[in-house]
Amino acid sequence: MTKLSLVIAFAFLNFIFVLSIWWILGIINENTYATEQFKGVVVTLVVIAIALFFAAGHEIRRLQALKAIVLGNFIYCILKLFIIILIYLKLLSFDVLIGVFNFLNTTPVTLEILPRVLRIQTISDILSPFIVGILLYKRDIWVKYRAMILFILFASILFSYARAIWLLTFAVVILNPQQAILKKNYFIRATTAVSLFASLMILGPAQYLINRFYGENIAASDQIRSQQIAGLLEYSLARPFFGHGFGAYIPGIIRDSNAPYTYEVQWLALLMQVGILGLFVLLVYLMLGFVFMVKSRQSTYWIALYFMWLLMGFTNPYLTSSVAGIVFAICLYLSNEKWNNMGTERSLVKI
Repeated sequence: MTKLSLVIAFAFLNFIFVLSIWWILGIINENTYATEQFKGVVVTLVVIAIALFFAAGHEIRRLQALKAIVLGNFIYCILKLFIIILIYLKLLSFDVLIGVFNFLNTTPVTLEILPRVLRIQTISDILSPFIVGILLYKRDIWVKYRAMILFILFASILFSYARAIWLLTFAVVILNPQQAILKKNYFIRATTAVSLFASLMILGPAQYLINRFYGENIAASDQIRSQQIAGLLEYSLARPFFGHGFGAYIPGIIRDSNAPYTYEVQWLALLMQVGILGLFVLLVYLMLGFVFMVKSRQSTYWIALYFMWLLMGFTNPYLTSSVAGIVFAICLYLSNEKWNNMGTERSLVKI
């Protein structure tokens, strides 16, 4: 165990101890969901800490870890598209699907975007744009299967029907500094273009894409966010420094009845729950990742994506979960030049 690993472990335990103050505050304020939200924050920090701990101690090989993450997300996207196809063919009912999700204790976002064509979005969908970034950025990860994986990822991203995820995917592709990979490999470039075109054809007329940005549902969704912002700011001013504790929510403004403490504008929700002091603690922990980022042209890409990921907390409640921890771990792994050069040859072992 290296000194760096010990520092990471010590920092993690200290932050968990500090954040437990707002868990206790939530219990004192009789917030029903105080423990549930605290668990979500802890899980996020645990995943980040484990990734940093083992990487710093050279206990895991970076490329193998990234391959496993890519494979896991690919399997999720396959299952998601398979479900959409089954529903379209009337081989699976919507009620059964919701029942399965309830059994898994998760709440998907669903919408019929075309007759019998269902939008399915879960928290795991936010991982897909970063997987696209990995495949375009690294030449030694699932090389033989890259085109097929990209096709599935783009189709899954399209059917998530989420503006934030679409824009993040666009940024991941456009800002990618390794564009030479696509320029030199015409097969991958052509396959990527065909995948995007085929996905658009599957979705249907262009009006459904346009409606995602300008339709009536979007206006209603944006209005709800405006109401959340006004309500959360007003509620935050009542206890600006320490907040109302984990699990706090505004009874008149609830996004999800199963998890009422979650809001699209998650940063403001956290401000209301943990106050300025608690938010500062969380930001310090998240910014610790930059200690491991090297200021180079290659790492700048992942630093930019890291910031974009944090900014998504103003539009979707994605920042506290195991998936969030994985996203942070990906950014930290791929932005650090020392880890990029660590055991590269040995890491080419297939998993």
